[in-house]
Amino acid sequence: MSKKTPHDSDVSFIQSLAELLRENDLTELQVKRDYGENDSLNVRVSRQTQAVVQATVPVGATVKEGDTLLIIEAMKTMNHIPAPRAGTIKRILVEDGAPVEFGAPLVILE
Repeated sequence: MSKKTPHDSDVSFIQSLAELLRENDLTELQVKRDYGENDSLNVRVSRQTQAVVQATVPVGATVKEGDTLLIIEAMKTMNHIPAPRAGTIKRILVEDGAPVEFGAPLVILE
């Protein structure tokens, strides 16, 4: 029989974190577990979420700084995306209802 080390429980620990993530509707969880000097486990558990876009202003519309350009639904929450500055909407780069990723360009504003 091999000697049981703290590392033997790492898999069940990670599975527990994943379950905690799901049960509490979280998108990410990060934990550091120290076993001793120069011996630790860093775990980051995350799940990919899709955001869905709904455009609220047509191409050619003039907007003021702070006007809502788009509404993005993520995790059942509606997030209003404001215009960073005044201008005219030249192009909307995503279709209504299309999934988007964080950091993706959405609108061209001149």
